[in-house]
Amino acid sequence: MKESRSEIHTRLETFKNADEQTTVVDKLVSVLLNSMKIDRDHLNAIEWSLNEITDNVINHAGEGVAGYVQSLKYSNNNVVEFIVADCGIGIPKSLGIADDNEALEKSIQQGVTRNKQTNQGNGLYGSFNIARVAKGQFNIQSYHGNLFLTDGGVVRYRTEQVPFHGTFVRWSINCKEPDVIKRALQFGDRQHEITFGYLEKTYGEGSEIAVVMTREFRSFRSRDAGNCIQ
Repeated sequence: MKESRSEIHTRLETFKNADEQTTVVDKLVSVLLNSMKIDRDHLNAIEWSLNEITDNVINHAGEGVAGYVQSLKYSNNNVVEFIVADCGIGIPKSLGIADDNEALEKSIQQGVTRNKQTNQGNGLYGSFNIARVAKGQFNIQSYHGNLFLTDGGVVRYRTEQVPFHGTFVRWSINCKEPDVIKRALQFGDRQHEITFGYLEKTYGEGSEIAVVMTREFRSFRSRDAGNCIQ
């Protein structure tokens, strides 16, 4: 199947600490909001997964290891995708599991983390579930391990001859799928709710969001700019 040409293709961003991570995530969310029509549910799903996967770099890749992130939006099929990668210690070493594919299998299970005192272990699990219910793509590579979600929603594994020294995650969703957060983020018997994100942080909390239009767009005369406003 031939993918449609991307409408948004952000530049490669890098981060090494929590402050830089927050800045990068906010920048990518801002680009997304200014470039396409998107409802709150899908925006929350993208932002939550982006935060969780980039946060894994900070917490697990190793001290001083940089993370790299880039996002895409495909024009004809309403798909949003991002890629996060690092050259850190990798998932098998982080979890202490010798078999690379077994380590990747464990990493998308609920509550799996190397340190339960500081982490809940739900980031990759929740991100995987969001991609699955939203009929998107999910792929992790770390050393010789390669885990990927098929178009039919089945998880497959492949052992790569050439290792990826670090961790590579490719994630996407179809923004036409309904109720993504409700269907995907169920931790134990608790439904996860997202109550504070980029929109609240930028425009304030409450049912009404104040948008300073002159700050968001240089011009309102173009059709593309008008179409992005909801």
